[in-house]
Amino acid sequence: MLRPFLAASTVCLLAATPAAYADLSYSYLEGAVFDNSTDTSVSDDEDGKGFEGRFSYDLLRFLNVYAGTKYTEFDDVPGDLTLIEAGAGVHFSPKALSSIYFTLGALTIDAGGTTISADDDGYAYEVGYREANKSGKMEFTLSAEHIEFNDADSGDTTVSMGLMFRATKRMKVTTSVQFAGDENAFKVGVRYYLPNRFDNP
Repeated sequence: MLRPFLAASTVCLLAATPAAYADLSYSYLEGAVFDNSTDTSVSDDEDGKGFEGRFSYDLLRFLNVYAGTKYTEFDDVPGDLTLIEAGAGVHFSPKALSSIYFTLGALTIDAGGTTISADDDGYAYEVGYREANKSGKMEFTLSAEHIEFNDADSGDTTVSMGLMFRATKRMKVTTSVQFAGDENAFKVGVRYYLPNRFDNP
């Protein structure tokens, strides 16, 4: 697990270094609630609800660190899922109001309940694109994330599309839809941008 992490991080750092820097910040706190439909071994179509939180901060103009957690509780099955993830990302801007990013992190998942119970570790990587309109009041996001678990036979890939709407100078309302092989979700939340030394005056 360590070798892919180091290799991908090195490649992304080299790719991002000569690039222009984005006006879109990667220093923020974010919280969201979601509603999803998931195929499980217990049911072919098991609905669930949950919440997630995420912290991200720019260490350099092209490098950020992040950490987050996601909790899901199923509607009809006495079980829940808790995922915790932490890692780093690189990002660069082909133009002022757009940004391409790549993240790589380690994660752990805990499934508990009277019907399902399992623990596993793994890693996840994500490639994404962000673009804001000229006024900065609206932002479009598109990303694909792949998760690999140590004990699972196969990984899981999720595609996400979202829109963010500026509420204040530092706060945006977030919405997104996610599609995966065994999970579809709709998410709504709030993102608060943190001040840092790279903010534009």
